[in-house]
Amino acid sequence: MPQAGRFASEVLGLDLLLDGPRLRFFAGNAPLEDAEEMIARLGGMLDQVIAHQEEAQRVAEELAAELDRERRLREEEQRLREEEQRLREGEQRLREGEQRLREEAERQLAQARAELERLKAR
Repeated sequence: MPQAGRFASEVLGLDLLLDGPRLRFFAGNAPLEDAEEMIARLGGMLDQVIAHQEEAQRVAEELAAELDRERRLREEEQRLREEEQRLREGEQRLREGEQRLREEAERQLAQARAELERLKAR
């Protein structure tokens, strides 16, 4: 016998209700989703999963680009350190060369003075 428009199914353990042209199933007072409702809900869930996946992919690409920028900056920094070291070494060589030239000029000046003194003494 139907109660409140519902038919009890002892085999299914559910109540059934004719809702217009549709047959609805109930577990107690809770309506169960039909196929269309379940497909719509699962479709929404799938859309969310896809959106999260796309966001994760976008973030991964941004992180990869950031890592690439950082790698290039580290390489440039290393190149600049090496260039700075080469410049320091070149500067040191110039100072050493300048020192040798100064010493040679002083030696030649001392020789020239000695020669002048020798010539004056004659």
